[in-house]
Amino acid sequence: MLEAIKISSSINNALAKLINASNLVARGHFNVKKIEMKSEDEFQTLANAFNDMISKITENFSEIGKQKRLFETMFNTIPDGVVITNTKRVIQLANKGMNSTFGYKPEELLGKSTKMLYADWNRYKNAEEVIFIENSEENGELYGDLSEKTYLRVNA
Repeated sequence: MLEAIKISSSINNALAKLINASNLVARGHFNVKKIEMKSEDEFQTLANAFNDMISKITENFSEIGKQKRLFETMFNTIPDGVVITNTKRVIQLANKGMNSTFGYKPEELLGKSTKMLYADWNRYKNAEEVIFIENSEENGELYGDLSEKTYLRVNA
C-alpha cells in the first residue's frame, strides 16, 4: 500500500509540474524553468519534449524580434512616403517619409482611410478599381499590376 501511495504521489508531482509550466506558457510566459524529472520514464520524455518546445518557441520569438527590428529600420529609413493598409484601405502603418511627401506625421495617419492621400475622390475611386482586383478572395490575389500607376497627391 505504501508503494502505491509513493507511485501515485510521484505521478501527481510530475503532472503538476507539467500542468503548471503549461499554464504559464498558455498565458505567454515563455521564460519557464526547465522541467526536470527524477525518473527516466514517460514523464521525463514528456518533460524533455516540453523543454524542447519552449526552447524552439523562444528561438522563434527571438528571430521574429530581429526580423521586426530589421523591417522597422528599413521601413523608417525609406525617404519616400510609404503606407501599409488593410484590404479596406485603412492605414495600418506609415513611415517617416510621409511627413515630407504628404505633410502628415506617421501617427496622424494610423487608422485613417487612404482617401486623404488622394487629390480627389475620382482618383481615389479609380485607384481602387485599378489596384484592388475584384473577387480577390476567390482567386487568391489581392493587388493587380501596380507598375506605372500614380494617383496620389504629393506636396511639392
